[in-house]
Amino acid sequence: MDKSIFTGKAGKPDDTALEAVLGITWGLWKELRDFVFREYPGAVGEWNWPGERYGWNYRISKS
Repeated sequence: MDKSIFTGKAGKPDDTALEAVLGITWGLWKELRDFVFREYPGAVGEWNWPGERYGWNYRISKS
């Protein structure tokens, strides 16, 4: 499995960083994310650092 494009632990990604790397597909990502939040009220999106091997990942979850 490839590492995340966000590999530096010190620099937690944000929407601006994600938009910069996704380029023209940013709009599609935003639509998908917004859809999930509409369909699952109370869902939370967060960046997670599982370790150097994988880098940063973004997860949407609902308890």
